[in-house]
Amino acid sequence: MAILLPRLMRLLLLIPAFTLALAASATHIVGGDLGYRYLGETAPGTGEYRYKLILRLFVNCGPGSSFPSVIDIVGSPTTGLPVGVYADDPNAPNANKVRITTAPVYVTSYGVITPDLSDGCSLGDGQCVEESRLEGEVVLSGSPTGFHLYVQLFARNEAIDNLVDPGGTGMGFYSYVPPTSIVNSSPVFTGTPVPYICISDTTAFSNAAVDSDGDSLVFSFETPYASQDDVGGIAAPPTTLFWPLAPVQFGATYSAIAPFGASGFASINSVTGATQYGTTLIGNWVVAVEVKEFRNGQLIGVIRSDLQLLSVPCSGTNTAPMPLSGELTTSYQVVAGEQLCFPLDFVDVDGDLMTISAIGGIFESTLTDPPAALTGPSTGDSLLTSQFCWTTACDQGSSDPYHFSVLVYDDACPPGTYSATISIEVVPSFAPPSISGLGIGCSGQTTTEYCTELVENATYTWTVTGGTIESDADGNCITIAWGAPGIGQITVERSVDGCSMETIQPVNILTTPPAEFTVTTDTTCLGIRARAFDTSPNTVGSTWLVNGTETTVGQNGPEFLLPFNAATVIGLQTTTNTGCVGYTEQTLAVAPYSQLIHFELPNVFTPNRDNVNDRFKLKTTQVLDPCFHLQVFDRWGNLVHESDGGSNGWNGTTEQGEPASDGVYFYLVKVNDETFQGHVSLMR
Repeated sequence: MAILLPRLMRLLLLIPAFTLALAASATHIVGGDLGYRYLGETAPGTGEYRYKLILRLFVNCGPGSSFPSVIDIVGSPTTGLPVGVYADDPNAPNANKVRITTAPVYVTSYGVITPDLSDGCSLGDGQCVEESRLEGEVVLSGSPTGFHLYVQLFARNEAIDNLVDPGGTGMGFYSYVPPTSIVNSSPVFTGTPVPYICISDTTAFSNAAVDSDGDSLVFSFETPYASQDDVGGIAAPPTTLFWPLAPVQFGATYSAIAPFGASGFASINSVTGATQYGTTLIGNWVVAVEVKEFRNGQLIGVIRSDLQLLSVPCSGTNTAPMPLSGELTTSYQVVAGEQLCFPLDFVDVDGDLMTISAIGGIFESTLTDPPAALTGPSTGDSLLTSQFCWTTACDQGSSDPYHFSVLVYDDACPPGTYSATISIEVVPSFAPPSISGLGIGCSGQTTTEYCTELVENATYTWTVTGGTIESDADGNCITIAWGAPGIGQITVERSVDGCSMETIQPVNILTTPPAEFTVTTDTTCLGIRARAFDTSPNTVGSTWLVNGTETTVGQNGPEFLLPFNAATVIGLQTTTNTGCVGYTEQTLAVAPYSQLIHFELPNVFTPNRDNVNDRFKLKTTQVLDPCFHLQVFDRWGNLVHESDGGSNGWNGTTEQGEPASDGVYFYLVKVNDETFQGHVSLMR
């Protein structure tokens, strides 16, 4: 959103205020906002979600600042600034918040965004502003209530006029993340600080924001937050965040909607974020602009920016530079690997000398390789014709646009300024390769193939962490044996005509629950009858195998007949509810039949019909009836009884049905191929 300042009569220096004081009387950070971007689940099914935290800071780089750069404040680009992440208690949403983690953010870009003053023009300290961007990532577990992001810094500028004890008041910066079931990224403020606006005049400033999710945004003035802890410098986020957050205390005649009290006015468009300010007094003033994010009528996000307004007297009449075409195009698109150039032409109707500058990570080779550049003259008298050019690389295609800020100012006193944020979408030359296959791996198993699209003349390079590639790694498909449980990763790089595109897919490597079963056995005439019971956890499917061959499972479950004097392997393959396949087997060795059958025959019985020991019959717990054959002979070798099956036996009668005489009889018992003999006494 461009910012145009016509007819500057009195100067109001507008700077988003974010004061980080390493000494209580010094002001270094004078602006910023805290937001986030949703990056997705770490791997399908993990319930862990990645967010990028984004902190934008504006630093007072004037001669009166003892820490004129964000690098001076944090110490080095590798030193993180801590952001607290807090959870809600779903049973007490208005209670204090408990910190669940601290996530550091690191400097990714910085540069001066305000103009140099012409010789003889002095407006005091604070006219130099450096814009910096700090980023970091955090992984959060799924939450039905969302999270609160919080940064605290101490103290504010002692010269602020509309607060009580500003030098003893800190700053709290806050953003709300909705429940993880709602995919959402916070709105992004598009404006940059306007350094000069004069008193006794109406000043317009854009607090516009864009939302990548297309949600409805509502802008409002709110009371700025104070810090919870009055600790100088970069303080750690509190362990417990008091709720509601502590506000600053305005002076008696000031408020969030009247930051200048009776000496001026402030208004904001709730739809566009456009603000107007006016005051007749010289001084420093604090306001806060909040953006509420609504989806389907429901509030899902909040982001807030503290703003410090500096009003000073000006003299003379000046019209700020403006785009030659009347309106600056702030959104462009280019295909990765191609060049993008567009003009940045401005005119100054007062005939002043103009200077253009631009900042952003897009111009820094350590962050963007190859970087973009401004070509052509950086200054122009009445007319300035500059050009942005960027020869993109194949791997710079991204779903996230690149941003940079442009500032044009003249040599009047005070300078007229024009600023805007420009976005460039670099479209991949080919769509990034997609990876087909499960996002869940099973520890210790070879999975089905993972594949990507087959593209003519393309070469492929696969790398895997957490597993071993079992196939060639230069085709469009691979097979992976996953290792220990954890988070694995598959990376495929596809190169076509010198352009390479890479895709990374996380994989949740799960512990495969073991396949387990128990077996009960019973000896029969034909073999050991075995019944198996699947005791595996979380099983949704199973297959039984006998000696490696799949077998049919009966109505009563898996039953197997194991032959005598042989070994039989029973196997069980299970599929769990996560798709992992388990396998186990048991080898059941069966002894010869003669060693396994166990039965008894009485040596005396009394068939006198008293229902006690009336029959000469088999006594066993085994199922032997189908193969049991009994013959009984008298002392002279005459056959007196013959029957199959041992359950009934001999009732003491002859073949003619007459009661047999008391005495000793001889028997032959055949069980399959085994023969047993003995004698029994019949006594009535």
